Amino acid sequence: MTNNYMALIGQGDKMKRKEWQFEYNTKQVLGAARAKANHHAERLKWWEGQQAEVMAKMRESGIEISQSLAMQYGQTQANFAPNVSIKPDVQRELNECFQKISEHKSKQADYACWVEILSATNDGHNLSLDHDDWLHFFGGQIPDAP
Repeated sequence: MTNNYMALIGQGDKMKRKEWQFEYNTKQVLGAARAKANHHAERLKWWEGQQAEVMAKMRESGIEISQSLAMQYGQTQANFAPNVSIKPDVQRELNECFQKISEHKSKQADYACWVEILSATNDGHNLSLDHDDWLHFFGGQIPDAP
């Protein structure tokens, strides 16, 4: 390997990828931002559908009510109020839906802002992207997982 190449990439555990710069045309970055915004809008819609399903499940069967046996047979004067709880698996599903909805709303809004900015400056110039920039726009291109 040439010395220039080794100087660029670093050696051993001293990688210099945080210092790398990549030239991309604004049209390329705009396309990537649009793809990411669309991806997160689709995921948001999917998770909102999942949330609606979980909420319906909760209404149908996700709530448990336990009542004192003594109260059922009227064998006591004590006031044992029924205990109402949500099944743990249904609660976990609901929590996951809320977390994913929040995540995809935030990311979709972020990429939508980039689409707006890059559309306004889509003059064909090149942008220098560093490692983190590249990951933001091009990394993990539209994963299959929700």
